[in-house]
Amino acid sequence: MKKELTTRKIGNAIGVIFPKDFDLDESMRILATKNDTTITLDLYNARLKKAQKLIENDFAQIEQEKFVTDANLKSKFGKYGWGKNR
Repeated sequence: MKKELTTRKIGNAIGVIFPKDFDLDESMRILATKNDTTITLDLYNARLKKAQKLIENDFAQIEQEKFVTDANLKSKFGKYGWGKNR
């Protein structure tokens, strides 16, 4: 995907505002490489860290037993028919 972006002055630096469909998160660390006429942004490490954080959050929820099981749903929603067809 190619999009034309506009630079903005941010304090004493120059920044770029990325469109939402670039799926970037605040404070992502992006590797930038500059050649004569191009700047390449590498999101591999940023995506890896995002996936790692999601996995860590999932494991934390499992440790805190903040997950849903079929038994939980059956006990909570059995009166509405949950689990009758299983």
